[in-house]
Amino acid sequence: MASTFTQPDDDPRYVIPTIDPKRFDDFAVFRETFLRHLDHVRDVSAFRGFARVLFEMACEGMRPWQGTFAEATASKLFASVADMRYLQGYLTEAGEFYEGEEEALTPRNKFYYQAAARMAPKIAALADEMEAELRAGLKELDE
Repeated sequence: MASTFTQPDDDPRYVIPTIDPKRFDDFAVFRETFLRHLDHVRDVSAFRGFARVLFEMACEGMRPWQGTFAEATASKLFASVADMRYLQGYLTEAGEFYEGEEEALTPRNKFYYQAAARMAPKIAALADEMEAELRAGLKELDE
C-alpha cells in the first residue's frame, strides 16, 4: 500500500490539506506549518473559522487603497518573497538532524530530512530570483 498523509475517518487527527491554488484565499491567515502543531481536526476547524472571520474583517476594514494598481501588485510580490523566506528557513530547520539522531533514523525518516534539505535551497533560489528581478525592474523603471 502506498504511503499517504490521510487518516481513517474515525481518526480525529488533523490532515494537512492539498491546497487548490485557485482557492488560496481560503488559507490566507494561518500557514499549514503552524496548524500542523494542532493535532485534532476540531481545533484546526476552530482556527480555520477564526481565520475566515479575521481575513474578512481585514479585507472589509482596509482603508481605501491610495496607491496605484502597480503598487498593490508590488506589495503582493514582496509579501510572497517574505513568505518564501519563511519557508526557506522552515525547510532548512526541518532538514537538519539533531545531534546523535542520524544513526537511529529509519530510511523513511532520512528521506524526509533529505527532501527538506534539498527543497530549502530551491525555495531560496526562487526567492533570490524574484527579488533580483523586482529590484532590476524597479531600477530600470527609475532611470
